[in-house]
Amino acid sequence: MRIDSGDFLELSRAVRRILDEGGMPQAKIMASGDLDETRIAALLEAGAPIDAFVWVRTGGVGRRAVNGRDL
Repeated sequence: MRIDSGDFLELSRAVRRILDEGGMPQAKIMASGDLDETRIAALLEAGAPIDAFVWVRTGGVGRRAVNGRDL
């Protein structure tokens, strides 16, 4: 499952609950959408059940991480 906008923490928790209750605990949750290393670290520290952060050519994780916020 890929989440690319909204409240990543709350959405990832809701998705994990739905997947687990649906008998799919092996399903992975990926996040993309204007994330940088600071936001990723905060999500992981808060316990977001996100398995991977995905580069998307039109933006995604890499846009801020590569270009920086001020560019």
